[in-house]
Amino acid sequence: MNAQKPKLTLSANRQLFGVCAGIAEFFGWKPRTIRVAWSLATLFSLGSFFVAYIVCYAVFPKAPYKFDLNDFKKV
Repeated sequence: MNAQKPKLTLSANRQLFGVCAGIAEFFGWKPRTIRVAWSLATLFSLGSFFVAYIVCYAVFPKAPYKFDLNDFKKV
């Protein structure tokens, strides 16, 4: 059994910097849920979560690139 633990990384599925999608991938949630919750938290905290977002972007490592042949297939 060589199961790897999920790592908290920036996601390639990004809207801004990939922080929310990275958190969603780590917990197995939908990225939209995290984005909406983070946006609401930013509004209600008067911008504190925006600062936390920038810190997360600076701290989280980039996700390793995974080759996918479907990226090259025509739709």
